[in-house]
Amino acid sequence: MLELMIQKIISEIRDSTNKPRKQFQLLSNLVSWNKLCASMDTIEDSELAIDNYIKLPSFDGFTGGYLFIYGLLQALYLQQDAVNHLSQALFNENIDYKKKYPEIYKIRELRNNAIGHPTNCGDGQSFCVISRISIQNNSFSICHYFPNKDPKFEDVDINLVISTQSSLIKTILERIINELKMEENNHRHKFNSSQLASIVPNSLDYHISKLYEGMHSPDYNKLTLVKMNIDVLNRVLVDVTKSIEERFNSINAIDELKRLLPKLKYILDHLNELLQSNNYSQNIDSEVYVDSFQKEFELLKEILKEIDDDYKKNV
Repeated sequence: MLELMIQKIISEIRDSTNKPRKQFQLLSNLVSWNKLCASMDTIEDSELAIDNYIKLPSFDGFTGGYLFIYGLLQALYLQQDAVNHLSQALFNENIDYKKKYPEIYKIRELRNNAIGHPTNCGDGQSFCVISRISIQNNSFSICHYFPNKDPKFEDVDINLVISTQSSLIKTILERIINELKMEENNHRHKFNSSQLASIVPNSLDYHISKLYEGMHSPDYNKLTLVKMNIDVLNRVLVDVTKSIEERFNSINAIDELKRLLPKLKYILDHLNELLQSNNYSQNIDSEVYVDSFQKEFELLKEILKEIDDDYKKNV
């Protein structure tokens, strides 16, 4: 059950970090982004290894026991490292297992003593050996050797080790996803009353109609109106771009807008060039560009509405 819950939380973290705004923010540092992706994968993969250990048939120290225990303890250790690196990638924070999660730290020490550095423990004055005859699926014993006192045997309850780690890793991951959700909620609350679609004036069709009128007549007044309405549409694009950047840090955070906004700006710039060179009227290029602008702007309006609708939802 805990295995499924850990996988579910990782799936939530993956969804949260792949939202356009957060993803763009994280991708600005590829080292952190790659660490994030590797950490999420490793948490899931190590959980799969732990689950596979639990499903093993009976074994002892003569039928693969060492390999299985080595693998389990390493999987537990890797998972702890991956959760810490996940915290680093997302919040630039280390998890102090020794101070905040001493039961997890004990598992780290168990791994170090049993399979990490058994022939050179701690200060280099103590040594450890897993007792072969003690090995079974659910337990084993470690013999600790010291220079000035008798050896000490430590019995390890594997089921307890696994359940302890799973429970605490779940707690840490829940804290991480809750922080991500809180951050996203705070961001949404900041903007959910500000509608991007409202930036587009109700008079948009009128402004575009004036661009069409100027195509059929070189009359000075009509061309002056073309210039005025191109300027209005340019200001709308500037306002939309500014609002998108305020929400997502960059228009590049939204793939559709990354393509669409520069294209719309290019069309208006080209219409201005035709106007200034006296090639706007009775020119099929003008009609093609205005047709394209109208079509692409309708798409822009749909995208802005989708963003507005999304911001009204709860995280």
